[in-house]
Amino acid sequence: SAYVMFGSGGIYYSPATYYLVKDQQGNVVLQNTTARGVRVMSEEAASIMNRMLLAPVNGSSGTARSAKISGFDTFGKTGTTSNNKDRYFCGGTPYYVGAAWWGYADNKRLEYNSVNYATRAWTFVMKAAHKGLPSKKFKLSKNVVARQYCTVSGGFASSGCPTATGYYSRNSAMPICPVHGGGTMTKAFTALLADSSSFRTTTTKQSTTSSTTASTTSSSKTTKSTKSTKSTKATTTTKATTTTTQEAVG
Repeated sequence: SAYVMFGSGGIYYSPATYYLVKDQQGNVVLQNTTARGVRVMSEEAASIMNRMLLAPVNGSSGTARSAKISGFDTFGKTGTTSNNKDRYFCGGTPYYVGAAWWGYADNKRLEYNSVNYATRAWTFVMKAAHKGLPSKKFKLSKNVVARQYCTVSGGFASSGCPTATGYYSRNSAMPICPVHGGGTMTKAFTALLADSSSFRTTTTKQSTTSSTTASTTSSSKTTKSTKSTKSTKATTTTKATTTTTQEAVG
C-alpha cells in the first residue's frame, strides 16, 4: 500500500482484506469502499516519483519492461536481496497497485536468476485484473514540469551538457550545471562531483529511482487501498478472486 500514494497524487489509503464481497445472488455481503485517504506527501512530490517509477517499465533499458500492462500507464520497481535469495516487484496503474515476492520460505538461494519471476507473477495477475477496464493514464500535478538536466552534475542543463529528462516542481531552485558553463560551482556541487560514485548515471529519457519494496503478496487499489493474501508466492488481485474482481468493477 506504500506505492498507492505515487498513483493517487500523494494520498494514502489504509489497506483492507476485502473491499467488496457479493453472494451468489449478487447481494452485497461486505463493502468497504468509503475509506478516506490521508495526504502524506505533496501532489508535486507524488507526481515526480510517479514519473521516475515509469522508467523501469517503459524505459529502453528498464529492468521491468515485461510488466507493462497494455493500454494503461504502468510504473514499478524490481528488487533483489543479497545473494539472490529474494526477488521482488512492486508496481501500479491508475487502477491498482500490487506487490509480488519470489523466494523460498527457508531463505535458500534462487537458482534461476535470469528471470524475475516476481515481475512475471505480478504481470499475470494484473493483466487479469485490468481485463475489460477502459484505458487510463496517470495525471501529473500542474505544478510539475519536464526539464533537461546534466547527467554529469545533476544540475539543470546548459547548452554543452549531456542531458536526460527529469521532472521538477515548477518553482524548483535546482541550480544550473557548473561543469559545462552557465552555473556557479557551489559547495554542494563540489562535494558531489568529488565523489564519482554519486554520478554513475546513464542517459535515458526518464529519471530512475533505486527504491524497492519489501511487501509480500499484497495489492491495493490506487484510489482505495485493499490487501489480500494467497497461498502462492506471487502477487494477488485486490479482490478475493478474478471473478470478484470483474464483478466489482463491472
